[in-house]
Amino acid sequence: MGYAISNNDDKIDYAVPELLLVPTLEIFSVIDIMSYYDCFIRDNLSIKGIVLPIIEPQGTFFTYTIQAGGQPTHVEGRRLVLLRDIENQPNKTEADLRHVIENFQKIANKDKNRERDLEIYFLIYPDLPQFAHDSNISIQDQSGFQSAQTCIYNPLTRKTILHILAQAFSRHQPNIKNKFPKSPSNPFGKDEFRVIDSSKVKGIILYAGDLWPVSAKSGRFQLTCFCKVCTKRLETEVDVGWFKKYPSPANLALAESGDEGKHLMGYQPVRDLTTDLSKEAIVDRCSQVAGTLAARYMRRDVNSEGRIDEQSIMVLAGNLKKYLTAKSKLTVEAISSMMEGMKKLEGCEHLRSCLIVEAEPYMWTTGTFFTDMKDLCQQGINEVWVPPNNMDQPGNTSFRPLLANRACYFVSHFLTHLAWDLRVFFATSVSYLTLDEKRKHFERARDQVLSELPENAYAVALPPEMKNNLPSVVVGLSRDIMDRLIREKCETNKSARQEAF
Repeated sequence: MGYAISNNDDKIDYAVPELLLVPTLEIFSVIDIMSYYDCFIRDNLSIKGIVLPIIEPQGTFFTYTIQAGGQPTHVEGRRLVLLRDIENQPNKTEADLRHVIENFQKIANKDKNRERDLEIYFLIYPDLPQFAHDSNISIQDQSGFQSAQTCIYNPLTRKTILHILAQAFSRHQPNIKNKFPKSPSNPFGKDEFRVIDSSKVKGIILYAGDLWPVSAKSGRFQLTCFCKVCTKRLETEVDVGWFKKYPSPANLALAESGDEGKHLMGYQPVRDLTTDLSKEAIVDRCSQVAGTLAARYMRRDVNSEGRIDEQSIMVLAGNLKKYLTAKSKLTVEAISSMMEGMKKLEGCEHLRSCLIVEAEPYMWTTGTFFTDMKDLCQQGINEVWVPPNNMDQPGNTSFRPLLANRACYFVSHFLTHLAWDLRVFFATSVSYLTLDEKRKHFERARDQVLSELPENAYAVALPPEMKNNLPSVVVGLSRDIMDRLIREKCETNKSARQEAF
């Protein structure tokens, strides 16, 4: 996995998994909660709690109210069909987030080796594909194309996330005309919370590893976000028009990845850009990554039609620096605003606020320099969960090792594949794949996840910077579970196609 270890074997510190991150509730449609508990928690006494997604790419697994036209109405949450209950009996129960939490608590209470209740944390994936069809909050690239993901800098996106969170902690109001459907798993009594009492939750984790996706095609790198709200903010510090040209400042630091002449696999960024670099240093550092415009310029192999001189290169470097700096400020503002709003919710003052990010000098899809984690922590972020790479900690930031090489980037990518059916508003080439081609996409995403997770979470050695922060987070995902999810998704798609014809 490439984790750093101490040179002195007597002083090696190893990760101690304290929290289990459940990446998606869809897991419990293919494996019962008891079996999952046995697999990841029962014999791992160091695990004190679980991280459950409250908002994920697959949707929100509880019903909540919104204000539509001045009238309260309900949004029907997704449901899981549990094949077995905690007594291991088939029952076909339709379960929501509340039901899943209650089952975990019941199982933990029956575990004689466990002396305390499981702590509960909530995980937020902020892309909200179920709302991204609204062009007012969708992310956009510099060409104006929208994607099935919402822009976290847009105040309406943050307001939506906070509203959903507040609804999870609210009590049922029986006087609402559109009453919620009742079921054994979701009784919604007069004095019951929709999901859980906020005092029973320890903290909220924001997955910030893919706030701003990047795409690449024919050397044109499409950055996000250039929606009206983001563009207005960026224009205070950078001329965004430069990013609509070709080559753009992004070409200096990004290169296409994949075998030449074959399917494009994505892009390769220059990851070691820092805030203190001069324009000349930016060009020099970018030239170290093959395929970037900076590398081609240094080798002087830009063809005559695309020849670019030193002055033009320096102009691009200056605009790239301005953009990265402005983007980082924008992202810090958005995250700080959302976390501040979270702690203002009724009964949520005690919640710990945490971020999941990668440990790189500049994090392209997070949109921040790693050193800006210091600013976020000064503004209320309690913990930053990062892969245990050998990075200098900015200030007194509280870091917690996350045992995933790319900080759950590939996990999120796999979940996005599972949520394709929710992104029907945005036609992509993926929409037209055959079932066999889709299965191969799933399997490729699965293999990326497997390359990200350690085989033995207890054997991960931590770098010296983390020696005082041993309690770590392990991701509760395996090849078997992913294979089951792939089979279920493909079978569902097959059935849907047969019904369509």
